[in-house]
Amino acid sequence: MHPERRPELPFFKRCREENNRPFLDEQPMVGSPDRSWHRFRHPLLRKCPFEAEMKFGRVLGYGMDGAVWKVSIGGRIFALKVFWDNTVPESDYYYAIQRECHNGALLQMIQSAVQESDEPIYLHPNPKTWRETVANLQAFSDEGRQRQRFGDMAGAVQYNSTPRIRECFGWTTVNESQLSALPRGGRPPCFTVRNQWRALKEGQDHFAIVYEFIPERAGDALATAADIQPQLDFFWLAGFAFAPEMRTEEWHKFGLFMDMCDLKCPWAVGWSELAHRRFIVGEDKINYSNYSDEEDGEADDS
Repeated sequence: MHPERRPELPFFKRCREENNRPFLDEQPMVGSPDRSWHRFRHPLLRKCPFEAEMKFGRVLGYGMDGAVWKVSIGGRIFALKVFWDNTVPESDYYYAIQRECHNGALLQMIQSAVQESDEPIYLHPNPKTWRETVANLQAFSDEGRQRQRFGDMAGAVQYNSTPRIRECFGWTTVNESQLSALPRGGRPPCFTVRNQWRALKEGQDHFAIVYEFIPERAGDALATAADIQPQLDFFWLAGFAFAPEMRTEEWHKFGLFMDMCDLKCPWAVGWSELAHRRFIVGEDKINYSNYSDEEDGEADDS
């Protein structure tokens, strides 16, 4: 006789459902993305269009979600982030490649909307509720730009251009055997972090995202709070929450927000009204003493 199965807790059910949401678009990243509100609600990152051979250099860094290589494609230098998990995690942990693809797709839609809009895009200046946050995100969609919901709001923040954001060139795959055959300094690392073993799976394909390569700054060239804060405010106003702990030192070395897994869009596991706070440069981390991953609401596709 089998023991009675316990009902699944709501949060773990949501994690499982969210981690199984689609995140890849097989279409190459060519031209402007679809900016319909439906696509904002169901973001998919398009495939990297580069066909030239990828030549690997050294490992630039690694962490909980993956490792980053310096690569050359067709004579141009890029950064390639390869993710440890190539299947959905069985735990309540977020699926890193999925989160980063969703974020990359949304940011590309947002940037494209601002760049190609004939009018400024107006946002709620201090979104506190889930609905206010989602309304700001919707303002970048085709439907939202026609409506201009916050156009007459006192103090509304308007964008005619976006802050500098690290460019994403789409997703691809790479096989572990190709990376393990590289010379010393280019081979994939393996290590334990947060009690989890992180390594590529032998002989298997792993998802990766191609990013703009950003060289490190030094000395007087280090970025200041005035360089970084507009980026953080833009992410916050557009609806993204920040991870509880981030590598803030990277912002000053590179002058840009670098790790897109440190952002959580309103559809992501871990987004909450408490987590969606404005982050001030100079703070080491956000205090989540009452942090909860419980869902704050849902939006329809209208």
